[in-house]
Amino acid sequence: MTVKPTLLALLSLPLAASLLTAQGCDRDAIYSEQSVSDAIYDTYAECSESEIRWLTGKHNIQTVFEKCGSNNFSKFAWSPDGIHLYFQLSMTGHIINGEAKTITTLPTENPIGQVAWLDKDRVAMPLGPEEGGTVNRLAVYDRARNTASITEMDLPEPDQLQTARDGKTVYVVSTSDGRKSVYKVVPSEGIVQKAFPWRNESFDSFTYSASKEGSHLVAFGVQDEVTVHRIGDGEEVFRFSDATRAILHPDGRYAALETLGDPINPFDQKTWDEMSPEAREREQRRTEEWLARQPDWVPKEVRPPSIDIVDLSSGDRYRSTAFYGDHFEWYPDYNYYASFLLWGVEGKELNKNVALTNLAERLRMLDKGETPLGFQRLNAAGAAAPEGSEADGEKPVTVSDDTP
Repeated sequence: MTVKPTLLALLSLPLAASLLTAQGCDRDAIYSEQSVSDAIYDTYAECSESEIRWLTGKHNIQTVFEKCGSNNFSKFAWSPDGIHLYFQLSMTGHIINGEAKTITTLPTENPIGQVAWLDKDRVAMPLGPEEGGTVNRLAVYDRARNTASITEMDLPEPDQLQTARDGKTVYVVSTSDGRKSVYKVVPSEGIVQKAFPWRNESFDSFTYSASKEGSHLVAFGVQDEVTVHRIGDGEEVFRFSDATRAILHPDGRYAALETLGDPINPFDQKTWDEMSPEAREREQRRTEEWLARQPDWVPKEVRPPSIDIVDLSSGDRYRSTAFYGDHFEWYPDYNYYASFLLWGVEGKELNKNVALTNLAERLRMLDKGETPLGFQRLNAAGAAAPEGSEADGEKPVTVSDDTP
């Protein structure tokens, strides 16, 4: 995989290491006839940079932060040009410049929700009320000028921002009495109004997608089902089951779905090459016997966050078995690059990190009817389109242009 120069700069960034300290994760170890107690010990053993480097490199995954750093960032967002990365620690927000190899600490209060970039220089952040006040606010920080402007937005609990990709508008997800709603906010004009009048139901997840052809779609996740709608009239375009979030690619051909993977053992996680199938089966039996003797409060399994890819032209759905994670985004500027919050590789949990990978070759193979290493075909109807939709045909769905 060709590594972009800006990504190389991020990976070698020395200042990131000074902010992040080590914490435990999986250790590089030899698994042959390990006892169950040894396997449990290894689950909480010291982090191994060499193991993470080997596993991520094996699947063309690049990590932004130190492989064994504490990486206690709560939120992150890429600028549209893919050069700058906003990330938030417990008390402060920062921006990494991947070209200049610098980190800037933002001169604003800590955001209370997910931020969104208006353009390559300006990032919008939801803030709580000022001291003694009651009204939430929206800060727009201009990294080129190192200045911030503040706009009041009388919204209850703004917890997520997404840009409309027009350079001035953000969609704000706000929660009131346990119900989520979306508002359209234009800071430069002081506009704060309810978005999508056709949507009255609450939801669990929201994503906005703008295609290169100018089409605008929004996706709402409710429990384990996601529906995708046209922005103007709310017409349903796609429906995905067994998914909590959908992120459509700007080309309109593919969608990434976030879901939960098959259960795995929390104490005996082994990568594909760590032992033979016979040895793996023996260890699995031993671990199951040990777990059966444990009290109810001991976790018996974990379902890792998983990423599915759906070909919207055919409905074919594939699941990544090589890497696991969430907070998926199509990486800006470079086609078919993807970014996500890394959970683990090959079923083994690793130290948390922001990850990047190029899906172009894997998507090319899927298009030819081949299944690349690290992907599993789930079914031929991963995208269930409403009756009469063009999604059942052989071409990607064409969605009429609606102004955001």
